Amino acid sequence: MEPCDVTVQVGPRALKAKVRSGNHTFVVDEPVNLGGEDTGPHPYDLILSALGSCTAITLRMYANRKQWPLEKIETRLQYFTREKTFATEADFKEIQEIIMLVKLSGNLSEEQVQRLTVIAGKCPVHQSLLPAFPITMKVEMAAPDFQ
Repeated sequence: MEPCDVTVQVGPRALKAKVRSGNHTFVVDEPVNLGGEDTGPHPYDLILSALGSCTAITLRMYANRKQWPLEKIETRLQYFTREKTFATEADFKEIQEIIMLVKLSGNLSEEQVQRLTVIAGKCPVHQSLLPAFPITMKVEMAAPDFQ
C-alpha cells in the first residue's frame, strides 16, 4: 500500500475541517447540534466509509480473482456508543461498537458466501480498527429485487 498523506486545516472559530488527500479535497464537519455547520460528513462517518469501502473492494478483488459471479456488494454500517457500568461508578466505561451488514448479489453458492464472509473480515481497515472498535458483521444474500 502506498503511504497516505493527508493534510487537515481548521480555522479559529468554525469546526469545519478542510481535508486534502492527494489530489482530493473535501470538508469534514460536526453536526449543528454539536456546534458545527453540518457542511460535510462527521469524522465517524469517514471511519464507517473507510471500513465499508475497504470491505466491498476487498470482496470485489477476491471474487474477481476467483471469477465468481458476484454482481453487487453493498455495505451498511452504524456506529454506536453505549454505557457499561460495573460495581462502582468509578468502573463506568463507554463501549464503542460498529455494526456492519454486507449484502451480496449474484449466483453464489453457500460455500462462496461463507468464504466471502471470512474474506470480509480480512480487509485492512477492519484489521486496523480492531480491537479498539468491536465490529459485528453479518453477510447475507440480497433480495432478488436488489438493484
